[in-house]
Amino acid sequence: MSIKLKNITLPRILAFLFALYPCLNDMYINGNFKINNLILVVLVITSMTGVLKKKIDMSLEEKILGIILVISLFSTIMSMLFYRIHFPVGYWIHLISMIVLIVLYRRFYFDSLCYWRWMYIFVAMLCAILFFQEFQKIATGEFTVFVDNAQKERVASIFSEPTHYTLLATIAIISSLQKLDNLQITDRKRVIYSIVLSFSILISSSSTGLVYLLFAWGVWLIHNKNVKLKILFAIGGFATIIFLMSRGEWLKVSIEHFRDMDFRGITSGSFRVARGYAIFMEIAPFQKLIGIGSGMIGGIVNTLRIVTMYDGHENIGSNYASALSSILLHTGIIGFAVFIFMIVYIFKKSDRKGRYIVVLYFLYVFSNEIIYTPQLIIPLFLILERLKGQTIISRKGN
Repeated sequence: MSIKLKNITLPRILAFLFALYPCLNDMYINGNFKINNLILVVLVITSMTGVLKKKIDMSLEEKILGIILVISLFSTIMSMLFYRIHFPVGYWIHLISMIVLIVLYRRFYFDSLCYWRWMYIFVAMLCAILFFQEFQKIATGEFTVFVDNAQKERVASIFSEPTHYTLLATIAIISSLQKLDNLQITDRKRVIYSIVLSFSILISSSSTGLVYLLFAWGVWLIHNKNVKLKILFAIGGFATIIFLMSRGEWLKVSIEHFRDMDFRGITSGSFRVARGYAIFMEIAPFQKLIGIGSGMIGGIVNTLRIVTMYDGHENIGSNYASALSSILLHTGIIGFAVFIFMIVYIFKKSDRKGRYIVVLYFLYVFSNEIIYTPQLIIPLFLILERLKGQTIISRKGN
């Protein structure tokens, strides 16, 4: 099949890059430069050219994001002056670049259909790599890793840990099952694709991935009208879980992670989910109100010598915290309240399928530490893009 050059347009090229962008999030050049930052530079520079062509009419949710950004910038400057901590230039460049993607790229150059095609293809490729790693592990006891800081015990495709793969895979699953992509794909192919991805998440032994799967398939079962398919899926799903628990370590490891999540001491779960809130309780009252600023957690923790009950010896001084607690730390009670208002506002404004992504996004920020990364920004991007589509349809109806 030949490719016609006239079909290779700028929006399609950018859609290809945007779909590839989160897939390379954990891969570095020479150990210190992320490969996907090159893609980010291209997307940001190109997106900014759109301002020359068309006036920006920001939506309320985009304005709310702007308010959160201003609060965070103010608190960052205050922390820098008060504690004499260096301004995190690189962190802020990355943060502003993400906002540019949400506001400008989405508005001027986003090709939805092309993006979804490539997104599904890339996630399928990541899935295939994960299966290959698992087969290697079964056969030899070891498997190939593609990033320097990857876990040696659990397969994670080309990411450093299974959760990073799971975030992308579950977005693909819920988008495919709920037909959020507007692609001409049969229901049978959508279900098969989602089942394969779900199985890959199970063998990655991601505990948070198990929660995301239960949500994605749960809402599909609730709203699917084919009773026979529901019964078949329920029987097959139950049989699969029993098989995994009796024959393999995949599901066992995920369940053990839940059992080990003791918020009274040091565990991987408590360190990720609860540590940020413990740090928040140690900062000054005025900082609780306005926050410590984006990119300042490590600096503040080290300057004030904050050690929480969730810190192991090797983790003291780390900036590691869940995305939701990071928002609280970065912007304080004021910014956190604005963020929650934005989520509630978007949820109420969204249609039923859009609300599924909002709920999934909230589960993401609650349980994962990778704030301001593609895995967390892209769901928000897709939420706002769907809202824009609803607004256009509403205007046409009027």
